[in-house]
Amino acid sequence: MLRKILEKIGITALMAVIIPMTVAADIEQENDYNYDRTRADQYLDVEIWTDNSDGEYFEGDEIVINFRANRDAFIAIYSVNSRGQVNLLFPIEQDDNNYIEGGVVYQLPGNNDDYDLVVSGPEGTETIQIIASKERFPIPDWYPVSGLDDDNWNDRHEFMDYLNNRYFVNYDGQRFAYDRTSIYINEWEESYYRPVYRPIYPGWTVCGNVYVDYPYGGTVYINGIYWGIAPLYIPRIYVGWHTITIYDRHGYCWENDIHIDHYNTLVLNRHIIRPHSSFVSKYKEVRKIGYRDPVRYGYPNYKHTTVDVTKLRADQTIYKGGMVKNSDNSIQKKFARGSTKVVESNRGFETVRTKASTKRQNQVKSKNSYENKTSKETTKEKGQIKRTTNKSTNSSGKTTIQKRTTKTTKKSLGKQSTVDKSSKTNKSSQKSTTIKKSNQNKKSSEKSTKVDKSNKTNKSSETKSNDKSKSSSKKLSSSKKKSIK
Repeated sequence: MLRKILEKIGITALMAVIIPMTVAADIEQENDYNYDRTRADQYLDVEIWTDNSDGEYFEGDEIVINFRANRDAFIAIYSVNSRGQVNLLFPIEQDDNNYIEGGVVYQLPGNNDDYDLVVSGPEGTETIQIIASKERFPIPDWYPVSGLDDDNWNDRHEFMDYLNNRYFVNYDGQRFAYDRTSIYINEWEESYYRPVYRPIYPGWTVCGNVYVDYPYGGTVYINGIYWGIAPLYIPRIYVGWHTITIYDRHGYCWENDIHIDHYNTLVLNRHIIRPHSSFVSKYKEVRKIGYRDPVRYGYPNYKHTTVDVTKLRADQTIYKGGMVKNSDNSIQKKFARGSTKVVESNRGFETVRTKASTKRQNQVKSKNSYENKTSKETTKEKGQIKRTTNKSTNSSGKTTIQKRTTKTTKKSLGKQSTVDKSSKTNKSSQKSTTIKKSNQNKKSSEKSTKVDKSNKTNKSSETKSNDKSKSSSKKLSSSKKKSIK
């Protein structure tokens, strides 16, 4: 009896010790998670938004984050992805400058940054948080990863409030401004089956997407590999030629080459896919297996349909679950990009590029060429975010100045050449004038010599005549003297 009493006393004493410890732990956790550590800055306002107004993205999409503050401030940006993991987006490195000017729109990544932000998925919601303060605040060492997630939290927003107060506050009572935005990562079409074959999907710059609308429940092979059943949506597949093989439930085959073009969508409907008993696949393994039962090969929830395909209208298609819907691209194919018009060429089926798709491709090419050019010509200053207003000046400023300088040099060279020509002509004219003058001088000298000679001859003739007159006068005088005598 005494032993039982002592055991009861020991249990109650142990409970008395455990309960205060748990209460103390809860109080300590509540102290860490203190909403009163920060104050709202009434004079500071900050905004953050993404480049897609609807906020919808899917795996492989590049995303650009825009943000601004109404006053100069220090900022930090992080996100909680669709897996619940915390990632620090800015500053990129711990010693980067996180000071921004008020009233200026910034982008992440900047125009001259050497990286891209790519949506990695999986399907779900990702929330992006911006924190701003007029005073410096600590940046947590979440490089390269934070190691934090929201698994133990029922509300993501409460979890992010906890992060803001726990990791970004310098002192109690520091004033902040906050803003959040969310993106929804929607990888798949609701009316289409997902591929069983899941390769590593690359980015959109080297990919296009494919819709296989027909036949319902048909087995789809691409390049001899089993991908899934129709209606099938393939979000990304490499650019180039591929061979697609389709078997319907009767064992009839259709096989053809398709060309995937980036930023364009290839839609294969029942007007293109026409299985026939005479068609045979070129792949040995595909010929051996042929049609696969969807329930046994990756689709346990597959539902058979009894809809007669021959009675469907031209604008109707059987979609996932055996439902008959209008095959309107704007309603059903929300991930269709670029051109969806398909033509048959000598080799196979391919999309026809529209003006919009070619314009998009040219923009991507010019962007890539600009990035390559700027990466070679300019060096990125560490920790500095480039403004959106710098895009026009940075992208075209140097080249226009160079072009302008080359134009001015050409013009100046042209002026110099004309001056040289004019100087040459002046020199030649001067030479001609000097020659003319010399000729004139020669002529004048010749004339003068002639005149001199004539004058001399005249003088000599005059002297001769004078001498003759003198001699004659002398003779006369002598004759007179003789006569006088």
